[in-house]
Amino acid sequence: MKYEIMGGHFDLEEHGLTIRDFEDAKDNRERERLFIPIAERILASEHFQQVNRPDKSQSVPFDFIATRDQKLALIEMKAAEDDSNYSSVVQFARLLGVSKKLEEKKTTPSLFLLQINLKYRVYQILTQQFYELVFRGAKEIIEKKPEIGRKQTIKPSLKAIEDYRDKYNKL
Repeated sequence: MKYEIMGGHFDLEEHGLTIRDFEDAKDNRERERLFIPIAERILASEHFQQVNRPDKSQSVPFDFIATRDQKLALIEMKAAEDDSNYSSVVQFARLLGVSKKLEEKKTTPSLFLLQINLKYRVYQILTQQFYELVFRGAKEIIEKKPEIGRKQTIKPSLKAIEDYRDKYNKL
């Protein structure tokens, strides 16, 4: 099965940042904070609308909630200085759980993985087809070890999505 990839490049200086800013960041949380405006600009350029960040204290398995083609979009961001990162198996499993719960409520989200490479100033966005491939494997893992992905409740994720819906009266 093939999957679509959206991609392009970005201008780091446009954000008033340098690679040194990322090297000087004391931890991953601070580095992630530096990537957020870059990610928001990328998402806007790729026609995502009403981009919001969920409350991370709720421990949701995605970094942005948005709409694209008038459909709910959940976007996980993985940013790195010189490579492309992927989510962990647990994070994929938690996202699968959120997706299933939304489908039970008659909402099918589109899932995206935004990968940002700082050194080369490029990004790629892996689409729903990528997640369908991953979820096939995740389902097998969950069937063998049902505790994976269930260590944290998915209710906060659903709350973040409901808050988004309330804000935009959509979806």
